[in-house]
Amino acid sequence: MKKSLCGSIFAVVLLLALSCSAFAGSSFPYAVSSAGFNGTIEQSDGGEALEPIFEEKAAVVPYPLKSDLYEKSLYVDESYGLPYAIIVDRTNQVITIVSMSEPGRYGVIEQQFICSTGASGTPTPTGRFTLANSSRKEWRFFPTSNCYIRYATRIFGDYFFHSILYNRATLSSLNSTSYRNLGKRASHGCIRMLDEDVHWLSDHCGPGTIVWVMDGERDEALNQSLRPNPYVSTTVRDFGRYDQYK
Repeated sequence: MKKSLCGSIFAVVLLLALSCSAFAGSSFPYAVSSAGFNGTIEQSDGGEALEPIFEEKAAVVPYPLKSDLYEKSLYVDESYGLPYAIIVDRTNQVITIVSMSEPGRYGVIEQQFICSTGASGTPTPTGRFTLANSSRKEWRFFPTSNCYIRYATRIFGDYFFHSILYNRATLSSLNSTSYRNLGKRASHGCIRMLDEDVHWLSDHCGPGTIVWVMDGERDEALNQSLRPNPYVSTTVRDFGRYDQYK
């Protein structure tokens, strides 16, 4: 009886060990779609921006970082050939788009945008990533937050660049609180931007574009200079449909 019981216990332990090993070696594939911003609403499969998808660590770029954000330069491997790289500064809530100044160095400022990264309880993870090759749609529904967003551009896992929030898939339903919170940490982990700003980013930064999320030195003047006017019109915020990357 003892021998039989020991044999059963050993079999269970062995089965658990094999299961853990298989899980550790698994990877989370990107969802690749030929669809662009085509006017349809994409419903997320849930869990947006609540926690990172740790299996997607392959999205992290294995290049060394250099602490020189305020020279506005980003160092990359010289084989990187895309036109832009993206620096997200969580301290100042500013996105800086840079282009190549010399091989291996992206130091020419092309655009700077105000944003809202994750709140203290749901922070946007720091690190160096590449934009995923996944579908980009004009409207996307987040069931976990019960809201709609525009021009969602996936960084990795459930982290996106996207517009401020809407209660419905109409421009007139803009969530004014999300607009007023630009320049502050306020999201569930995604990076919120003005509609026109994220549309520009989506239109110019294709899959594979490097994204560096980091904490810079405090620059209150920069934050204030990029904040939008307190008034927002909901009737002039249609910036077209994104269809470049298919």
